[in-house]
Amino acid sequence: ELRQMRPDWAFESECDRSDGHSGFILADMKKWTLEQTDEHYRKFYVELIGLAGAKFYIGVSYTNVAWWAAYMRPYRWSHQFLDNPRMTA
Repeated sequence: ELRQMRPDWAFESECDRSDGHSGFILADMKKWTLEQTDEHYRKFYVELIGLAGAKFYIGVSYTNVAWWAAYMRPYRWSHQFLDNPRMTA
């Protein structure tokens, strides 16, 4: 939806590169292969570094990565949670 509203923005998303798996389910990890586990951690760290280091972060608060990244950001004013605009880390 945000991409449609801002077609001139350059979006970078690890979800676009994923295997179609959406979200993280802890119970599923025991079934993962070594390659799937490696891919999960690669995606996690890429997202974490990208979100924490971006000039401004626009996201949602209901993911674990969102909170990790929000607390790693140098300025508390430099991110916005769309699902709760008043919420800051």
